[in-house]
Amino acid sequence: MKNRKFNLWSRIRQGVDRKLTASIWVQLGLFFSIFMLALIFLSILYSITGVGGLRQAMADIFGPDQFINYAYPEEGAASTTPVIVLIVTVVACVIGAVIFHGLLIATITNIIQTRADKVKEGDVEYKFMNHYLILGYNEKIAALIKSFGSQKDAAEKALPDIVIAVEKDVQVLREELEVQLDKSLREHITLLHANRTSKEDLQRLCVDHAARIYIIGEEDENNHDIRNMECYGLVSEYKIDSYVYLKEQDFFNLVAQYGPEDIAHFHMFNYEELWSRKVLVDLNNEYGKEAKLDYRSEEDNIAKCPQKQVHLVVMGMTEMGEALARETAFVAHYPNFITHNIRTKITCVDPNMERKMKSFVGRYQTFFQHCHYTCRWWDKIGEEKLCQNTIDEKNDFLDIEFEFIEADVMDYHVLKLLKEWSNDSSNQYLNIAFCQDDTEANFRNSHRLPTEVYKYKTPVWVYAEYDSNTKMLVHKRFDTIQYFGGSNILVEEDAMELKWAKCVNSVYNEFWPEGKKEWEERSISERWSNINNALSLPFKLRSIGAEYVGGKIVNANLTDKIVCLLGEVEHNRWNTEKLLYGYRPNSIGETHDKANFIHADICPNAELSDETKEKDRKLLCVLIETINTQL
Repeated sequence: MKNRKFNLWSRIRQGVDRKLTASIWVQLGLFFSIFMLALIFLSILYSITGVGGLRQAMADIFGPDQFINYAYPEEGAASTTPVIVLIVTVVACVIGAVIFHGLLIATITNIIQTRADKVKEGDVEYKFMNHYLILGYNEKIAALIKSFGSQKDAAEKALPDIVIAVEKDVQVLREELEVQLDKSLREHITLLHANRTSKEDLQRLCVDHAARIYIIGEEDENNHDIRNMECYGLVSEYKIDSYVYLKEQDFFNLVAQYGPEDIAHFHMFNYEELWSRKVLVDLNNEYGKEAKLDYRSEEDNIAKCPQKQVHLVVMGMTEMGEALARETAFVAHYPNFITHNIRTKITCVDPNMERKMKSFVGRYQTFFQHCHYTCRWWDKIGEEKLCQNTIDEKNDFLDIEFEFIEADVMDYHVLKLLKEWSNDSSNQYLNIAFCQDDTEANFRNSHRLPTEVYKYKTPVWVYAEYDSNTKMLVHKRFDTIQYFGGSNILVEEDAMELKWAKCVNSVYNEFWPEGKKEWEERSISERWSNINNALSLPFKLRSIGAEYVGGKIVNANLTDKIVCLLGEVEHNRWNTEKLLYGYRPNSIGETHDKANFIHADICPNAELSDETKEKDRKLLCVLIETINTQL
């Protein structure tokens, strides 16, 4: 029985506490309920004692002393003794002071404090319309919001409401944004607490009325990418453009291959992939011609020196390093494979390379069944060890090769190789990228390379997790060192490469109407194939002495011979892309089956039909014309 009473009392207290911390209307309702009970009690007491009725009770509650003479008729209390009047009046005064004045003030104060606390914690609800909804938070959110401001200035439109919904402490986020953003931007931001995989919370954020949705996820959470895709599954029904951040390179690549079911408004991005694209393709020429993989000067470039091999050395097989290596494989394709049998070479260096190489090769099995790769390491006494995969002649048609080196990035043997490769500048275009997660280590190591690296003006890229482009060491010896990384990378819905990719799609639609599809109707893999095609165009152009300048493609001398050559380059690029996306060529007895990732056109260019070869040639010519006339 005692336990039952205890549980009952506990439940009563829980109920009262919930009411006291509930909405404003519940609190006001509770106050008026108590007040009415007190008023009824006093009215009955006044009637029993003969002091008066409801009117007298209300007068005593609201202000007994100064209003008694006004509220009570002189003959009202004649039959009641002064002692009873005094006692009842005191009771009314106490009840009035405690119930009305005290409780009312406490209620109003509590309402204000509760509301303030809820606002600070983001547990409030508003009605939004045409807002930008950001679900989650990471260190790059401030740069994303700044990009909204720059887009607003360019379009001369007012910045919409920006709603950021997070699962972490809202107050901590508010303090971080106050440091990173100007007041003019902060006044457009509303911070709320919500779970991005809860349909109820999404409805509270007015997701159905958003102009744009950014699914970012929380920093350092488990199942980050899975939850972001789950979130997209919930918001996809509203048919609103959604930008989904996928953190892991492997997961990003999987989605690029297979994608979600509803992709009409699906846009995925990854910061490492964005930086790889910005550094390698550099459509806006922010880093200068001399920083290109295949260009050093007007007399020393891939068009003038096709006998030279393009060689990228990635120092650190991190997420950034892997993204840079894979993006190079997607775009760095040249005619010198056809004319001189020279492949683009990608060397990756890491102290844990054996494990990372097995994982990398395992994830791209179909690609490495056709790609030459070498593994190099040194034993305890410094003896070099080499092993290389073997590829039969039928499958040996890719123009990319890999090398994996297991060693510290500043190991003596690695530095010796860099020295040798730098001295071999007449035979290769060497490029070095420090991609370790430690920014300071990247900075130190990039300035401690062999003298020959700086002597031959080798481009050295340094991945740095900060936004400043200021060179800390200004000695002319380090002129070719450039920095990339940080949060100042835009997620652009109208990026130039995306416009080019849509041009690729429109060219396909014009020449091959049987497969005509608008951009929104394309599968995710078809979209990315068009994007990769567009991103590779600057490399093809430089290989023939042309370039993209001031929004136009110039010096493109497209003779029949060059068109045929670049058509074959495009097929080599396409082979690499399809193999990296998990496709494989058909075996004897098999037929073309895209549903099972079997494609008959994954083969040497010589084995293609004349019709397919003509597609690659037409695509290039019309694409250049379209870019020059329509963009």
